[in-house]
Amino acid sequence: MTVLYSDYDYDEKCATVSRRDIAQTCNMSVRNIDRILSQLVKKDLIRVQKRYAPSGRQIENSYKLIYRDYRS
Repeated sequence: MTVLYSDYDYDEKCATVSRRDIAQTCNMSVRNIDRILSQLVKKDLIRVQKRYAPSGRQIENSYKLIYRDYRS
């Protein structure tokens, strides 16, 4: 959550960062990050928006931090 919060874009109201960058920052494997992100989605703390380049290749996901909506 801290990594997502540090990449949070207040204009877009989401954090856009690759799973690989999250893993490197946390010194964890991408697989562990996938598990953690999945748990955060199940707990309705974040929502994931998959993003694609015009060529159709998947690029970094955007993560909406749901708990921010509860604080306002």
